[in-house]
Amino acid sequence: MGDGAQAAEFYARAAKLKPGLPKLEDRDAPNPWMDAIRELNQSPTRFLSRAQAAERAGDLAAAADFNRQAIERDPKLAQAYVNLISLYGRLNDPDKAGEAYREAVSISPKSAEAHYNYGVLRYSQGRRAEAQAAFEKAIAADPGHAEAHHNLGAVFQETGQLAAAQRAFEKAVAIRPDYRLAHFQLGRLYANQNRYPAAIAAFERACTGEDEATGTYLYALGATYARAGRRADAVSTLERARDFSTRRGQPALAQSIERDLVKLRN
Repeated sequence: MGDGAQAAEFYARAAKLKPGLPKLEDRDAPNPWMDAIRELNQSPTRFLSRAQAAERAGDLAAAADFNRQAIERDPKLAQAYVNLISLYGRLNDPDKAGEAYREAVSISPKSAEAHYNYGVLRYSQGRRAEAQAAFEKAIAADPGHAEAHHNLGAVFQETGQLAAAQRAFEKAVAIRPDYRLAHFQLGRLYANQNRYPAAIAAFERACTGEDEATGTYLYALGATYARAGRRADAVSTLERARDFSTRRGQPALAQSIERDLVKLRN
């Protein structure tokens, strides 16, 4: 408005204040008023949010129910059907999972997540041909779907198509360089081809990070060092694997590693 003096005053006052919203002291405290307001929201997306919260809490039946309620409000909500494929699979109801898949792809034929979830379902049932077809459809819909490439590689590996499996795992780690399980799978393939430097590099990538699988990954790395003639590296890595497995409460794995250590030292 051309009032430079007043503008300067407000700029000066603003500079003394921290940007952003005021701090809510009770934002993490129970708030029955906000809970009541949320209950008034009966939109499909609200039920999807409630489904996600139930799934994170481990209540798969409630999560499935919330997805169904979302569908009641919007029968063309493909994401709810996609979610139900996975949920019904984990609830051991493959028939309903299959129905959810058919509904999902009828609404959204190029849904990579729908095809991927269906592939996981069929893989868990041992139906490898159907799983392969589903993973291939997921990749066609989304070539950057690292998990679909990995799982397709697992199918190829189990059916003896090792060259195809290797290509699939290599694609998975190219898309997601931190994909530890895919690096582990590659390490196994390389080791079985006596390509020890490549196998060691892959296992080393798999060993970055700590979770329940780390002991197994370290075990594979140590065993590959031994096969490559690097005895000192093998012993130190297997000791790490044994100690890690012990700390993680994996006694069977720790005992197996210790047996290999005894053989290696003798």
